[in-house]
Amino acid sequence: MSIIDKFFNGGSARKNVPFGYDKRIVMPKSAQDTIPFYEVYDNGLFLTGVNTFTLIFAFSNIDYSLLRDREQEETYQRYQRLLNALPVEINFQEFIMNSSVNTAKLRNILISNNKEIPRDILDDYNKNLETYIAKSEDATSEKITLVAMSYTPNETVDNVNIMFRYYREMQNFYAAIGSETRQLMPEEVFAILYEYYHPFDNTEFLLPSDIYSRGGSIKDYIAPSMFAFRPKEVEIGNSYTRILYMARYDRTLDDEFIRDILDNNCKIVVSKHIKHIDKSEAQDRVKDNIYAHQGKIQARLEKTTKKD
Repeated sequence: MSIIDKFFNGGSARKNVPFGYDKRIVMPKSAQDTIPFYEVYDNGLFLTGVNTFTLIFAFSNIDYSLLRDREQEETYQRYQRLLNALPVEINFQEFIMNSSVNTAKLRNILISNNKEIPRDILDDYNKNLETYIAKSEDATSEKITLVAMSYTPNETVDNVNIMFRYYREMQNFYAAIGSETRQLMPEEVFAILYEYYHPFDNTEFLLPSDIYSRGGSIKDYIAPSMFAFRPKEVEIGNSYTRILYMARYDRTLDDEFIRDILDNNCKIVVSKHIKHIDKSEAQDRVKDNIYAHQGKIQARLEKTTKKD
């Protein structure tokens, strides 16, 4: 157990760590209980469930929408190969979150102070840039893109370091579609969680420099002031959120719909969970879908015949 474990859980470690957690589903009693990690280790792995370990890595945006149709198709096929390469025992979650555009950073990059340019021309130039910076803040957002790979060893003797081997394999597949990856360390993940729980708070996430020496719970610095489930929404601190669930979707939704719903400055998060299944199970599911579709067609034909 690392020093991070102790303070992530408020100084009280669970029994039988990291194995033997209760499998019952329990409604969270506090905002801290909604944070999906039990423990964090020095190698960057998170304990996220019953004997389940998670490695989190970021992947860079490849500007898919700017590619030509043929390039989009080739990239999508490579992405499908990436997903098909997932081992059966790995749970794979893609997480994309809209984050506010850093206008201060844009101004530092774009606004010119070139003294060689006449002042009136420079002022007009910077004024136009300010207009476009303001428009970008109102129309679009930065994207936080990451993947959480989870693995549950079958026995206590299994080596969880197998996660790092799977991660290296995933790096090669992401490189094939032009995306760079890097593992996120705990405090980077804490900062992303903080932004998720405080969507309209523009303050930077900071941990006290002496937190490890004086003790305390890291979750207290991440969690919102409150977390409550309402009939139609979830109350998080001083904001509200709603969760929509899709069991499955067509491939055109995969590369167009998700892109379109994120192309704005709204506080939207897309979380896509993928579990690789055996070939036989996949064939059974396809057959079931075909039979169900044929049944709907037959019912529609019979209904049309009765009307005639």
